This record gives sequence, structure tokens and C-alpha cells, in this order.
Amino acid sequence: MPTPRREPDGTGRCQGTAHTTGERCKRRSIPGGAVCKLHGGATPNARRAAAERLATARARTYVGKLKIEATEDPIAELQKIAGESVAIKDYLRTQVETLTSIRYRAETEQTRAELTCYLAALRDCTSVLTSLARLNLDERAVRIKESQANMIKTAVDRALREGGVEGESLERARQAVGRHLRVIKSV
Repeated sequence: MPTPRREPDGTGRCQGTAHTTGERCKRRSIPGGAVCKLHGGATPNARRAAAERLATARARTYVGKLKIEATEDPIAELQKIAGESVAIKDYLRTQVETLTSIRYRAETEQTRAELTCYLAALRDCTSVLTSLARLNLDERAVRIKESQANMIKTAVDRALREGGVEGESLERARQAVGRHLRVIKSV
């Protein structure tokens, strides 16, 4: 389906053509759609696509009004998204568990919307969690802690040496720093 275009006056004119004359249709397209009801705008797919475009436009308008700042911790944001994805998936699973059948008959036999949404949520959740897993956060956290510990050790050693501590006194000071850091870590 073509992307909806707006006329200069802001109206959405159907992009279909008349079979008899070959001229462009003069009717208005369905809201969010590219064609009128007679040129396919009444089909379920066209209505769904139009509804998605309208929802996306509303979201863009809303977000455009916000003063959005760059995230300082993208990993934390990704973890929040993962939490939301899992919560949505879990909620939809409870909805699917209450169904007595996974299909219903209208004009044709169709899968229940709850099941379709649950399967989409499973895919989304898997995608987000896979992205998190690929980041190797546990390994990175260990490397960061090791790096920080080495920086602290180097800073303490340099400070002690600048203070004139050497030999056996230097070793006792290092051990004391280690004990104090372990006490702080356990608190």
C-alpha cells in the first residue's frame, strides 16, 4: 500500500484511480490511510496499517513536545526495557491461559488477538534479552572493578611513597589499606 500523501491544504485525498476514466479518485482517504474505502481502505489490513500510522504520528507528536536529553546510561535504559518486555509478556501469558480456544470464527477462522500479541511479546522479549546478553555485562563489571582496584592500589602506593613510607612499613600500610577496603566492601 502506498504511503499516505497530504494535499497542500492538509487533506488526505485517495490515491486510487477510477477504472473507467483512469483519473485519480476525488474521495478522501481513510484517516491515516492512502486510499478511500472503495479503493481498499475498508480492508482489515488497510485499517490496521492506517491505525498504526496514526498511533505512530501521535507518538512522534508527543515525543516532539518533550525536552529529551541523551541517556547517560544506555545499559540501564536497556535493562528497564527488558523489565517492561518481560512484564508485558507475563501479563499476556495470563490472558492466553484464560482462553478456552485459540481460534474464533467470524467471517473466517482467525487466531485470537491475545495469542497473537503474546507471541509478538515473546519475540520482543527474546530480542531485548538477547541484546542484553550480548553485552556481557557481568564480565565487563568484573573488568571495571579490577581496573578500579588497580587504580586505587597505584594511587595508595604512590601516596605512601611520596609520604616517605618504604620497606616493611610500606608493606604493613598496604595490608592495612586492604583490610580497610574489605571492611568498607562488606558494609
